[in-house]
Amino acid sequence: MPALRPNQYEAAVRPAVQEEDDEEETPPPKKKRWVKPFVWFVILMALVVGMWYAVQYVSKSIAPPSEVWLESFTGKTLAEAQTALEKKKLQPDVSYEASKDAAKDTVIRQDPSNMNVKVNSKVKLTVSAGPPKQKMPDVTKKKLSDALAALAQLGISQDRVDLDPQFFDADPDTVTSQTPVLNEDIDPATVRVKLTVSKGRETFKMPNLIGKTEAEARSILQKSNLQLAKDSVTTEANYKQSKGRVIMQFPFNPGDDVYPGAEITKLVISSGLPDDAGPMTVTVPVKPAKEGVPSNVEIYLSDATIDNTKYQTLSNVTKTENVDVKLVVAPDKNATITVNVDGQKADYRTVTYQDYLAQKNGLTNPAGNKSGTHRRERHKPRQERPERHKQAAARRRRPNRLPAARIPAPRRWAELPAAAVLEETAEAQAEGIRRTQEAEIHNANGIDRQGIERLLLCPSGRITRIRACPVPGAGHL
Repeated sequence: MPALRPNQYEAAVRPAVQEEDDEEETPPPKKKRWVKPFVWFVILMALVVGMWYAVQYVSKSIAPPSEVWLESFTGKTLAEAQTALEKKKLQPDVSYEASKDAAKDTVIRQDPSNMNVKVNSKVKLTVSAGPPKQKMPDVTKKKLSDALAALAQLGISQDRVDLDPQFFDADPDTVTSQTPVLNEDIDPATVRVKLTVSKGRETFKMPNLIGKTEAEARSILQKSNLQLAKDSVTTEANYKQSKGRVIMQFPFNPGDDVYPGAEITKLVISSGLPDDAGPMTVTVPVKPAKEGVPSNVEIYLSDATIDNTKYQTLSNVTKTENVDVKLVVAPDKNATITVNVDGQKADYRTVTYQDYLAQKNGLTNPAGNKSGTHRRERHKPRQERPERHKQAAARRRRPNRLPAARIPAPRRWAELPAAAVLEETAEAQAEGIRRTQEAEIHNANGIDRQGIERLLLCPSGRITRIRACPVPGAGHL
């Protein structure tokens, strides 16, 4: 490494300093200060113009167009046209017009059409409202079939007619109300019609008043909304119903169809048994199937008041017992008593109206005619027979000596026609026949005084019952 000499560094610096001093002594050149700002201004303007063009380019490429193509929507539905216009940013202006040719909600005209239009402009659409409106006709008070025919003429099919059947006082199948109402504007192709149709008066089954008391019958009628006519309650003698019970209702029988508010014009109440009814008590012996062995006995009764009804049941019958059976006979209705022992028919008895008359007069206490035969006392010796049998035998031996005046008139003679009284001329002609018939009557077996009372002498010469004499002008014994 070379050694440094003294003042070597100073000697090197001095020439440089000298040169600088020389330069400072020369005047500096004059600078142009406006150039630099101008350059920056030009650069800045170039950037602004470039940015403006860039923004315009970008805005044109991104922003929607100011005009769009508008095609025709005629023949398309309103919904389709509205959807297409919304996509094009156009506003539909819809109006309706009746049309026979175009279906409802179909575009029939458009303005403008098939051209470029500005965005957000309005497009006028004329839409079909369907066929022209018609006035709803009046179909009330018509039969349902006629009403449906009138609606069909307007183009309203039956499947668009709703029926509402209800109870009314009008005749059945009569239209009582309608919706839409008269003269309301309707579209026959789409309207739905509601018709209220009468089913007639509401009916229900007539309640059974037979056997009820008058108070019970009135209560039932009131609850059923039925009317009882004034002075409609009468009384009448009756075998089947006891006193105070209903025996007949008119004009509606039990179970008939009746409507609310209907009037019952006649209600007959029983006043009890008729005057000629024959209430009596008959003693019936019952015994077990085998003496000493318990049996079940059932007694069935049919008389003027009841028919084949179980009267009494006896259990564990081991010996013969007497049972009093209360019954009612009538002049035209006998009573029958049936005794079943252990389910088997053991006894059958008939009680006649003659038996009642005999019991009433105290002549006998009948137990009924078993198996339909007259109850006699043939098993007793002749000398032990009652006095009435002896008198009857005496009369049979002397038939022609019995005065006609001693033969009583029939009990119901007043009910016979007036022709039953013989004319004097007819009596003269029938005198010979009369005495012969008297003898036949008293000679007939099994005829007592009560039986005689129920016989007639017909002019034809025939003996007949009081109810069956077929010849007018019949006399009586």
